[in-house]
Amino acid sequence: MRRPSGRALFQQLAADPRAIVLKTGSLNRAAQIAAARAGSTGHLTFGQNTFRDPVSGNTSVTLDKSAIQEFARKSGGTADPVGITNMAHELWHADKALNATRSEWAAGDKPTNDTGPAQLFAESAYREATDMNFSSAAAIVSGGFSASPVLGSSWNLTEPFFAGSVCLEGICVAPMDLSRY
Repeated sequence: MRRPSGRALFQQLAADPRAIVLKTGSLNRAAQIAAARAGSTGHLTFGQNTFRDPVSGNTSVTLDKSAIQEFARKSGGTADPVGITNMAHELWHADKALNATRSEWAAGDKPTNDTGPAQLFAESAYREATDMNFSSAAAIVSGGFSASPVLGSSWNLTEPFFAGSVCLEGICVAPMDLSRY
């Protein structure tokens, strides 16, 4: 939230009348997890999303919190300790799922998931300098979720991981100061 690109995307999605259903779930097979623990550089899935539903217009995002917590910092272009790039990547897709064509949405992971526009956006947002203080960012996070039609029942709005954050079973959208990590 304290970085301009992430904040702009968050505010745009929070203002959209359609819902983004946020949830956690296992997106990797046990063999993939075991191989990653053994040092394999094979592909793990940290997040997944759907194109907008033709009836409701909603989209969904599923995050594999176990994979993110254990492996996210070991992969990709950033040393992200808390999954911010994963959330930004999936919210980039959510924006396209709500506001673009199916082919534009799918193109976010081309030529690969690690090099496509969704990941490039996420890594760029992660590297941006902060331009907002913590309390102002916290107010945006709190206001965005209270006004947004986010339907996932796993959102923890009362016990944030950091003050001003909104957590999805341990994956947080927050005005975090990552210089502490």
